[in-house]
Amino acid sequence: MLRDEACASYPATFSEALVAHCINGFVPPQVFRDIAQAAHAAGRQPRRFVRLHPQAVSRAMQEARVPRDALTGHLQRLVADSFRIAADAVEPLAWLPCYAFSVVQSLPLHTNPLYQQGLLIGMDAASMAAVVALRPAQGDCCLDMCCAPAMKLSLIADAVTSGGGVAVGVDVSIDRLFAARTVVQRHQQAWGGGRAACAVALFAADGRRFALRAAAARLDPCEAAPLGAKGVTTWEGRALRRAHLRAGGTAEAAAGLGAPKRSRDGAEPAPAAPQQGDAACWTNVVYASAAARAQLRGALAASPSSDAADYLLFDRVLVDAECSHDGSLSHVSFTDAHAASEGAGESTSRTDSKGIRNAHRMARINLHGDPAPPAADACQQVGTAGGEGWESTWLDRSFLALSPLAQLQLALLCRGYDTLKVGGTLVYSTCSFSFRQNEYILLCFLEKVNGGRREGAARATACPAFVYPLPPSDDPKDEVKPFLQHASPEALQARLNRHWNDYSILEKGLRAVTDSSERAEALLADAQKGLLGSRFWPLEFGTSFQYIAKIRKVAEESV
Repeated sequence: MLRDEACASYPATFSEALVAHCINGFVPPQVFRDIAQAAHAAGRQPRRFVRLHPQAVSRAMQEARVPRDALTGHLQRLVADSFRIAADAVEPLAWLPCYAFSVVQSLPLHTNPLYQQGLLIGMDAASMAAVVALRPAQGDCCLDMCCAPAMKLSLIADAVTSGGGVAVGVDVSIDRLFAARTVVQRHQQAWGGGRAACAVALFAADGRRFALRAAAARLDPCEAAPLGAKGVTTWEGRALRRAHLRAGGTAEAAAGLGAPKRSRDGAEPAPAAPQQGDAACWTNVVYASAAARAQLRGALAASPSSDAADYLLFDRVLVDAECSHDGSLSHVSFTDAHAASEGAGESTSRTDSKGIRNAHRMARINLHGDPAPPAADACQQVGTAGGEGWESTWLDRSFLALSPLAQLQLALLCRGYDTLKVGGTLVYSTCSFSFRQNEYILLCFLEKVNGGRREGAARATACPAFVYPLPPSDDPKDEVKPFLQHASPEALQARLNRHWNDYSILEKGLRAVTDSSERAEALLADAQKGLLGSRFWPLEFGTSFQYIAKIRKVAEESV
């Protein structure tokens, strides 16, 4: 049990389990106090972020003949007109290139005409930043692991859809994928070409064992089979229905006729444990556009005939890992006053116009059995437990052995890296403040992959999220779309680096898990350069929290 004074330091809305989680992750209560105080002191309403679909931008440039230097102002007025507000109430995000803006959170999206056409998309700016860090180009084959609700996947699809690229989304929960499919189809509608507009596919699979070859082989073997309204053939729909019923879903949801039902207490049904065995055994198609089918079938036909599942690899991989969401401003209640207002409306909060409230989400926050706070000397131990097949002489892995969530995150990161081509880029991200879910997982990954690699094998190299070491290619297929071309990525990275050790979370964490002060100092020096990832702090950027780390798979001769 935690001491009363430890719990009292954190917001009264926090459960004892959540307080223990924060202590384990070296997250002090001051983080939450500062966010709550800033929200009250700012003197203005909370804001939400939106981005414009590339088609909206193309129409503005072609139909209105807007020159590029006047584009931002024109788009700002376009967004303002859609909400029927003054243009100065719409704020462009100078630090993002994604045609991103912020508006007052109370403005309804569902009645906005641009939103109804799929041309205006609600998406947190820090989530957009993860895709900007990944920097997918035209023609890239990209994987979004843990893709639901498909906001990042849609942005990736916008970037790669020309030049033969394809965006593949994977999630373990069929229920979440049904919601993601709705998002993807709305996004496809905005392209004006129906299901064939973007090469995008959704698969239900365990990300820890996902293989593109196995997924492509699950497409309907009859290429002429017509696609239904949900983006699957009759054969694929039947397979998906059977898989969903086995996972405990309703017959209506399994048929794709509606959203998954909730239980009487409002909780979403827990995803079933993945089946064991070959990756293809329970990989199922949830959605695949005609363009994606053509790309995947072509790649499958051109790949070597082999039992190995890893001949089809990705140019870019986003591992937006399952996490505790304690850094998400839409998941956490920070103050007693907030909690009181939340509790007063709890009986209607799931169905009223404001949607599900923070208190409801907090009751279901994902801690996945995080252990109790360690003993005073436990953090100094250097263990070899936790995970299989690798050892470390300097990194404490005792927490990894105790936390199912950390084990899941590491497994997803390792599998994402396995599916990456040599020369490719991977981005790992979470919305948790916890050192244990961020830098700690990155260190475990680098130690596991590089410590046990074979001679001549590629090396996993961490690099700053917004530094792009490779020069632009002359191949038009490799072109990066304007909405991902950051005008000054170095300035953004420098801004992030200035906040590398806010609240001393990183320093405390590194000193706790390393075997010597010398090694900790070396890692702290790397952290100052952004080599251990970057943290988007709510107070600095006005967004929900986001941790972003970037890894390149570098050939031995390039190291």
